[in-house]
Amino acid sequence: MTETKSTILVIDDSNLSRKKVSSLISDDYHVIQASTAKMALQLINHSKPDCIFCDLLMPEMDGYEFLKKLSESESKIPCTIITADIQKQTYIACIDLGASYILNKPPKKKDLYKSIQSMLQGPKL
Repeated sequence: MTETKSTILVIDDSNLSRKKVSSLISDDYHVIQASTAKMALQLINHSKPDCIFCDLLMPEMDGYEFLKKLSESESKIPCTIITADIQKQTYIACIDLGASYILNKPPKKKDLYKSIQSMLQGPKL
């Protein structure tokens, strides 16, 4: 019996960044992509991803607002923020809004995999 690949949603307004993250994990996971957070919210309802990677700075709806909307929808899908912003207050704000992890841009393959494994395992009870 073959194991079904987990679905990962990658959200980034930068086509290059989105494709780079997707290419690093696509061998082991089913990857879907969204170029806007609004598109991502629609994809979540349709595709039911197992976890999410989201850019922080995007037009229309940024990563902060996306995290708020995800929380308001009572979604339990874990989300990792990927950002070039390395300020401590950015990290704190993202965690306060429900982000599981924050990775620096450009993310390394090993960090993406660590984040995915942790998100898929869920919180320890």
